[in-house]
Amino acid sequence: MDSLIFAIDPTYFYAYFGIFSLIGVAAGLILYFILRKKPSATAQYGGTVAPVSNFVPMLAAICVTIAIVLYAYRDTWVHFYSVSINDDRLYLGYYFPQRAVEVADIKNLVIFSEKAALKDEKYRIMIKTPGQGEYLSQVMELDLLKINLEKLEKSVNKKH
Repeated sequence: MDSLIFAIDPTYFYAYFGIFSLIGVAAGLILYFILRKKPSATAQYGGTVAPVSNFVPMLAAICVTIAIVLYAYRDTWVHFYSVSINDDRLYLGYYFPQRAVEVADIKNLVIFSEKAALKDEKYRIMIKTPGQGEYLSQVMELDLLKINLEKLEKSVNKKH
């Protein structure tokens, strides 16, 4: 039976991702219309005028939109939101795409907190394993960090 150690409410992060996605689409559309609105360079050949392709404005708009949406995705969905423990294995839960990552050897975990880069008074829990790498939690306030870090450390230490 899985024993949930803690879970971070993703409601704020859904809104954050949604707003940034809308900003990305709006920025792409605005860029497209600005670049298209420029006086088009035309070439005249015997009285016929060849308009400039819309390819460059469309490509620029798509690139800007994708960059903003990928930034929002990286900032919200690549970090774990929940931690549970079952039979000496730690499970880290992710929302998008929804999955659980299994950390098999919990005896040699290094668990600590760090201040999130570019986030005012937001912190993360970092879990380092000897062979598997590093896992970062989603950002949280300092009060919640202290509670969740203590719960995680107690649960992991019980299993040794």
